[in-house]
Amino acid sequence: MKIFFVFFALFISLSVSAPIPAGLWSEEVELATRNKHMAQAVAIALRIRKAFRPKPHESVFWSGTKPEKNGQMVSVMGDAKKFALAHNKKILTQALSRHGIRIPAPQGNPLSSRLWNFASKAWALKAMGVVHAVLGSKRRPGNVYDNIEKPTLLKNGKVSKLIEHNAATGEEATVK
Repeated sequence: MKIFFVFFALFISLSVSAPIPAGLWSEEVELATRNKHMAQAVAIALRIRKAFRPKPHESVFWSGTKPEKNGQMVSVMGDAKKFALAHNKKILTQALSRHGIRIPAPQGNPLSSRLWNFASKAWALKAMGVVHAVLGSKRRPGNVYDNIEKPTLLKNGKVSKLIEHNAATGEEATVK
């Protein structure tokens, strides 16, 4: 029995001191990096869920692009910020900033697009009262507003009205 423990201890010490093959090491590093990104994303998501408490009638959404005078297409985010500022409201990025929440760039965390989707849905779930959306004349297929935010707003019983503003034409339409 004593000899078994000696051989077992020798085997363990040799296996622990053996060099790690390069392929195995990169898998370990990749797994550790993935776990780090996941932990960061979960921590940010928890902060978002806890922090978002928009006041009634405060939430503004936006999506798309509109043509400038020179024909260039430009994001309507600036229009949404101006609308929010002029009417004492907030867009998602302002809400995140107000709470010191920063979603990392995709290079910093490959889960960042999922975090943006989570934040968008959380902002739509917490919205109350009259909600506004500033929209461009062009929106990419699969955009967050049409696929996540708008359906969530339409199902949200605390949203009494959803008004969409066309940033290119100035027209507005009540959709809820």
